[in-house]
Amino acid sequence: DKEKANPGGFDLLSSALRQKDFLWQISGPNFDNPTFLADGLENYHKFLLLRTTTAGENQIIVPTYQIDLMWHTHMLSHLGKYDLDCRCILGGKTLHHDDSLTDRSEGS
Repeated sequence: DKEKANPGGFDLLSSALRQKDFLWQISGPNFDNPTFLADGLENYHKFLLLRTTTAGENQIIVPTYQIDLMWHTHMLSHLGKYDLDCRCILGGKTLHHDDSLTDRSEGS
């Protein structure tokens, strides 16, 4: 049924299929390493700060898997807190996540 597959016009099924690929990417051994994860948190914060620059505001920035894991975790841990954190860091804006942008190759 189309309504179930696209609640509110959002293609949930396609998004779930993209998440499958994301989950495979973050299942590597580095993602069990506390240092790697701590670095990921620092890189995620830098990613958010980059969005506050003129250049970062006006272009699409696809995060690394390390950063994207932190971003997913931040959003899923508490959506209201994520929104508040974004508004504090990004000057009143919330950073929306578009999982349809999957090309992480250099120069893409």
